[in-house]
Amino acid sequence: MLREGVYRERNDYLKSKIKELIDYLQGEGIRSIGNTPFKEIWSISPDIEVLYKIVKDTVDVIYSKKQEEASVYANKIINETDLVERGMRIFEKPLLEAELKLRNETEVADLKENIKINHALDVELKHRLIESK
Repeated sequence: MLREGVYRERNDYLKSKIKELIDYLQGEGIRSIGNTPFKEIWSISPDIEVLYKIVKDTVDVIYSKKQEEASVYANKIINETDLVERGMRIFEKPLLEAELKLRNETEVADLKENIKINHALDVELKHRLIESK
């Protein structure tokens, strides 16, 4: 009796998994396995485990193809991105160096001007202090 309950639960579980896999296949645009449409899928084999294995193998083949396509596409994008990045570094590096050089020259000139102004103010303050004595 216990064995029959476990067997029934296992079969119910496998049936639900088969339905999920069939829904996935239909979502991918597949209408049949081999020459058997999904409406008649239960007639392929009386053994639920064999039927589950057939459907699962079909899903695995589709999944592996999609995974392979995704990997190829990702590698292509990574390679293109790497080429673009290297190209940007080659062409933008001189521009960036020129911009940084200009910034540095501007900052140095500003600092020199500030030093001159501060020195002039210090000299003026020194003369005023001397006069006020």
